[in-house]
Amino acid sequence: MLELGLLLHSKGFSITIAHTQFNSLNHSNHPYFSFLVIPDGFSKVQASSSNFISLLLALNGDIEVTLQERLAHLQQQSDGIVCIVSDSIMYKVAELANNLKIPSVILETSSASLSWTYAAFTRLETEGYFPLKDSIAEDLVPGLDPLRNHIGE
Repeated sequence: MLELGLLLHSKGFSITIAHTQFNSLNHSNHPYFSFLVIPDGFSKVQASSSNFISLLLALNGDIEVTLQERLAHLQQQSDGIVCIVSDSIMYKVAELANNLKIPSVILETSSASLSWTYAAFTRLETEGYFPLKDSIAEDLVPGLDPLRNHIGE
């Protein structure tokens, strides 16, 4: 995503990167970008949880109000927002962009096998595979053969 930002910046676009506090970038390494830090309220223990689905759901829920307020503020500035580019894992961003009538693009930044796995998360959680149990860590994941249960760790 940073490479895309650099490419767009080289074509004259102003780039603002929104990120959570926990997943913070070193802003001084990216002098051409503006940054929008969104408080997430996560401790290191919570963020390292093996319950990946709960973490993603909480993250998307926790940032929603703050991100909407900050996007609305940015939209009112003189240049406004031309487009929002987000990672598919942050699914609430596209919803917020739609609510604010801002064009958005969702990028899948992970591999095809991980996309396939994301699609199965709800089913696997319903079937009791999350949070992961040590006793099944090396078992094949039903319906996702040959992936093993340690994929979320």
